[in-house]
Amino acid sequence: MNCNNPCKVNECSKEYKIYVTHHGQVDAPAKDILPHASITDLGRAQAKCLGEYLKYAGFGGTIYSSPLKCAVETAEIISSYTGSQIELWKPMGCMENMYTSSVELQECIKLEFSKLSLCGDALFVGFEKTHEAFGKALGFWAARRPCNCSLSTKDFGGKMRPVFGEPGHMPYKIQGYNMEMKSHADLLRMERYIAEDAPIWEAASMEQGTRILHISDTASYTYPYVQKMLDTIKPHIIIHTGDFADEVKAGRIPGTRDEYHEDLKIISGILNASGAKIYAVCGNNDIPELIKKCLPDADITESTKIVDICGVDCLLTHSPEHVTSGAQWSFYGHGLSNETWSPDKNHIENGMCRFNSIWNFSVIAMPQRKLYSIKYPVTRN
Repeated sequence: MNCNNPCKVNECSKEYKIYVTHHGQVDAPAKDILPHASITDLGRAQAKCLGEYLKYAGFGGTIYSSPLKCAVETAEIISSYTGSQIELWKPMGCMENMYTSSVELQECIKLEFSKLSLCGDALFVGFEKTHEAFGKALGFWAARRPCNCSLSTKDFGGKMRPVFGEPGHMPYKIQGYNMEMKSHADLLRMERYIAEDAPIWEAASMEQGTRILHISDTASYTYPYVQKMLDTIKPHIIIHTGDFADEVKAGRIPGTRDEYHEDLKIISGILNASGAKIYAVCGNNDIPELIKKCLPDADITESTKIVDICGVDCLLTHSPEHVTSGAQWSFYGHGLSNETWSPDKNHIENGMCRFNSIWNFSVIAMPQRKLYSIKYPVTRN
């Protein structure tokens, strides 16, 4: 694992990845983890999913674990799939001080990490606070609270973009923050967003003519929100530009097909029951044959296809990087990476427009070309 000739991390010529996670569920609030607390049955299931995924990803490097019992138990489960050697990393001991400031924690990580002289893949297993600090210290932190056994990845020497706190290798129903399940927190968020957005939906529903609704990247926990939005706006046309069950990475992670199919049947049922004309694009996390099965009456377009909608040439695609010239309006989602446009450039009255669902869901009333923007319910604060 370590180089025979010690070298600094940024001097190693070999490409390798650093993975960071934290323990499976413990029967205690995150801030009250005890040194001798064990992970629960659900925590073991979370660790099992991560171990299976890392084996699939080809990981076989050393696992550096915190001395905390719950971290060691998690590391042992992962190792049973990857065949990795486990080392108790002593610097993690100083990181276990729950009262250490985040800045001190980051500096500690930077210093001790540089002493390892890694030249191969490695996984670090700690607790939530160390997971966040690793992300900030190594430059791949994002404003997301990491779930138990979620995975952060930093590619040294390679081209893969950093990823923080990705939980997609686990079924959504077992994702959580110790005893606080993500599904419950997301349900409360959606209830709040429904109350906040109801006035916009009601105003849009009063528009005469044809109401076009554009949505995309709909995580399963947004389905009640989408249902209420459709019931209120009553769109005549719905454009969905891919990733129908966004948190299930069915196009990229093995073993998620059944979960994806169940979620797809729910969102498809909501869309079909609306009575609207449906245009659909397959996203990178979708399975095309299942979309065709669940949306038999939809116009399932090829990515980057231009279609006429209410007399306007519209490009329908999944990702910003696939947007090309030639259409007056472009509809897509996926994310904001490689995004070169911004909403202030749109000229809804008579010019070019790009509608990225990660900025906003959109309602467009035609022929008056009136736009209603609705904050994307997944990433908004």
